[in-house]
This record gives sequence, structure tokens and C-alpha cells, in this order.
Amino acid sequence: MTFNPEAFAPESDWHESVYDMAREAAAIIGIDINDIHYSGFWSQGDGASFTGSYIYSKGAAKRIRAEFPTATALHAIADTLQKVQRAAFYRLAATVTTSGRYSHSGTMSVDVETSDGEPLAGDWAKSGCYVPHPTEEIIRDQLRAFADWIYESLEKEYEYASAWQLASGYVDMADTVDQERASARALIHDIRTAMKSGIVAAPAICSALRSKVRDHLEAMNEAISDRREMADAFHYWEDGKSVDIETFAAANI
Repeated sequence: MTFNPEAFAPESDWHESVYDMAREAAAIIGIDINDIHYSGFWSQGDGASFTGSYIYSKGAAKRIRAEFPTATALHAIADTLQKVQRAAFYRLAATVTTSGRYSHSGTMSVDVETSDGEPLAGDWAKSGCYVPHPTEEIIRDQLRAFADWIYESLEKEYEYASAWQLASGYVDMADTVDQERASARALIHDIRTAMKSGIVAAPAICSALRSKVRDHLEAMNEAISDRREMADAFHYWEDGKSVDIETFAAANI
């Protein structure tokens, strides 16, 4: 085997756990997600967005802290939405749509209305541009911030899944090294036994066994080389610190 990084890409469904988590958090905050879109993680325009709706969710700020205690971005979103809802007597609802060919949160449009169906009227600036109602802008910004949190979560999960796949292959390759080494040693033992036996066919037998020994040693050295390349290709950060493949494998595989 020659090391091929693409062979260790994450499984195609790696993002599903993040989608499930996002929908769980969204439900607590009062967001009903229809679809999630993302692209990533290296190009201009990358990001995440969603379509759906938003209504007031009683006790969201407290519940989001209970379910997601370390997600400070979600805490801030829930706090801000609760504040703006309180000022409007908890009567605001929003519809979320997306447009354009990109997937980032800036593609999201948010239309806010009261519970009796009255839209929040904006105003027209002197430049002729429509300026949304300040409350609508706040809700839009918070829902976009939620999409940004989804993207950050997706990026973290992708990095972890990629690291796990590579580290798993690294561990498997260590098993290959051990197996090929053991096979070679067993054959060398057989060669010594045949040479001591004194049978007429011993030279021919030993020659065939030596060929198999060379094959196993070649496979072992190739696996060792692949492991070195895997270690060099491995990049993962945790709590702001670089983690090497041995440490990651020991903790996660």
C-alpha cells in the first residue's frame, strides 16, 4: 500500500450528528429548521445557513444553558432574543429564507411580524435604500449568528472526523507491521528447521521460504513508511494546542 490521504476522508454522513445537535438547540431557542445548507471549509463564500421559522420560546435562555453549558454563543443568542421579545410582549415571529449561490449566513433573509400578522415596517433612507426595522435587524442578526454557530460546529466535527479516520488507519497500519514481522519471523524459523533436517529438498524449500520472507519484510517496511507519512500528514488542534497522531490515537481510537 502507498499512503493516499483521500482514502482516509471522513464518512459521507459525518455531518449528521451536527445537524441533529443544531436542530435540538434550535428547538430550545424557538427556531424550527426546515433545511440546513453549508459549504466548507476553505473557500470564499463558505459557511452555513438554514431556512425555517422562529417564535418565542419560554425559558429558552435557562434551558439552553442546561443542555449546552459550554456553548456561550448560544447563550448570547437566547439572551438577546429573549430581551427583544420581552420588549415586544413576546409577540414576534419570523420566517427565514435563503438566496444566492453561496451557503453562508449572509444569504439568509429574515421577515419579522407580530403574532397577529402585522409586519414590522422599516423605513427608507435618504439614499433610497430600504432600512429594516431595528427589531427585525436584531432578530436577523441573531438567527444568522445561530447559522454561524452551526458552521463552526460543522468545521470542528469535520476536523475531528478527519483526524479520527487518519489515526484509525495509523493504528491499523501498526497491526499490519506486527503481522508482517511475525510472519517473516515464523518463516525464518521454518528455514532454520529445514536446513537442520538434512532432507534432499531442503535447499529448494529454503529458497521458496526466503522469497516469502522478503515479501513480508517488504510489506512491513511499506507499512512503516505509510505510518510515517500519516504522522506527517496529521494535523489536529485541541484547546489551542497541536495534538500529534500518537496522542490522538491513544485518547480516541
